[in-house]
Amino acid sequence: MQSNQKISQYRLSAFFLLAFGITWGLSVFATKSLLPFALPPFLVALSAIVLHYGPAIAALIMVGHAGTKDLLRKLVIWRVKLGWYMFVFFYPLAVRLVAIDIDIWLGGSPPRFFNTSNMPSVHPALLIPFVFLIVFFQAGLAEEIGWRGYGLPGLQQRYGALTSSLILGLIWGAWHFHPQNFANLSPLAFWYFFDILAFTILLAWVYNNTGGSLLLVGLFHTASNVSDWIIPTFPGVADVSIRPFIIQGGLGWIVAILIIILYGSKHLSRENMVTNNTN
Repeated sequence: MQSNQKISQYRLSAFFLLAFGITWGLSVFATKSLLPFALPPFLVALSAIVLHYGPAIAALIMVGHAGTKDLLRKLVIWRVKLGWYMFVFFYPLAVRLVAIDIDIWLGGSPPRFFNTSNMPSVHPALLIPFVFLIVFFQAGLAEEIGWRGYGLPGLQQRYGALTSSLILGLIWGAWHFHPQNFANLSPLAFWYFFDILAFTILLAWVYNNTGGSLLLVGLFHTASNVSDWIIPTFPGVADVSIRPFIIQGGLGWIVAILIIILYGSKHLSRENMVTNNTN
């Protein structure tokens, strides 16, 4: 199987359907109230964990045994300029901190840092490495092997990077509204998509400028999720108002528009790099 073979429209659509089917199906099992019968607790817990891997599992199914090596090779692309690592780790913190500062300037109350409803009350210095590692495997890799490893390259074979990012952002955003997440996300739906579309453009920019590194986009995704705990702006995971999250989305769009202007909407890369994928 040739690594530069184009992904057919059928296979790309099948990937997205598989990603949704795996995650949403497992989410039904993980959400006890949706079932007319009781599942053993270990199956409920297992479903709640594995559902995050829907995109990765779907991508591995689509590339098959012959394409798995090429897909996973992107996880070890780490030799990139230091500036990319700095952006990946510090941008998510910076944009949330600025959003909080603006909200306070507008009359809002400062949040309690290192505070979400699903984190234990332990000294952050001890907890951050552990949390980052868990989130890296359960979100960064579980999702990015699929979304940026298979979905984005397939879309970019047909459309420009900006259009591909917007399409993928809508799909990625909708994927998050599986049964286990629906109650928390549905009241925030508009602003959630507003934020995630800008973030998807930034992820494509990082991916296209680092040689298709799934490591870098995985770290970026992870850093963003962990930042929701360090500097809470998202009402879905902390008891905060929605205004900082709206401001954060606006700031994300300002950065995304600057990137589009500076790098061009076709490739979001000065080197005009479009990464291919296996069929």
